[in-house]
Amino acid sequence: DVQVVRAEVPTASFDVKNRVLTLPTFVNLSENIENLMIGHEVGHALWTPEKGVTKEMAQDKLLKQYANVIEDVRIEKMIQAEYPGLRQDFIKGYKKLAEDDFFGVGKKDINSLNLIDKINLYFKIGLKSGIKFSKEEFEIVSRVDSCKTFKEEIALAKELSNYARKKKKEEEEKMLQQNMDILEALEQEEQDFDEQEQEELSGMPNDINFDDQGEDQEQDPQPQQGDGDEQQEQDQKDTSSSGSDNDKSEEQDKQSGKSKEEKEEKEE
Repeated sequence: DVQVVRAEVPTASFDVKNRVLTLPTFVNLSENIENLMIGHEVGHALWTPEKGVTKEMAQDKLLKQYANVIEDVRIEKMIQAEYPGLRQDFIKGYKKLAEDDFFGVGKKDINSLNLIDKINLYFKIGLKSGIKFSKEEFEIVSRVDSCKTFKEEIALAKELSNYARKKKKEEEEKMLQQNMDILEALEQEEQDFDEQEQEELSGMPNDINFDDQGEDQEQDPQPQQGDGDEQQEQDQKDTSSSGSDNDKSEEQDKQSGKSKEEKEEKEE
């Protein structure tokens, strides 16, 4: 009851309601990749219920994304168990798709992807891709691997989508707090700088005058006019006094010489 069609589409798909399996028209499509895609979509045809996409999933894109990845893991395990010959097609086919960058990873750090994308790549190309999980994340991977029924898958998808929202919120709050801490540190640094600058300014001398050109001028004391006249008069008195003293000294010398001559005459 499955209709198979080929069309120019990016990948294979299966319409669970109308039972149409669509395959892409890839150029040089390898046998392994074609068998992989057919086996994958037949798995959906066999085990994905028609009413699997609920109204809640249709309105919640993150929930639908988690459900799709977990369902792919579940039906691929089941189809390979049902048809063991497909196992090599899945291994070789996904390896070639990864080499051709079918998953759009490119040069990205694969471990920087969100959790559900890492889970998807892990179950398709394995640990050889370089995917790493924390202990907490690997517990989630193990739970995805253990899903047996569609009901279990939906319950886990709801839990993991809520977990992803919580982690995203925590990371956003952490980033916001880091930004606030940086801003607070910058404001404190600016405040400390202003206080230091104010202290330096308050320690500068305040007895500096400025002339009309704004240049510093030293305040040398200027002599008063009256003080200059008094000093000149005192200098004249000192000079006059010095002259009188010299005259007296000469007069005394003359008297002394005259007395000496008179004494010598008497002795003769």
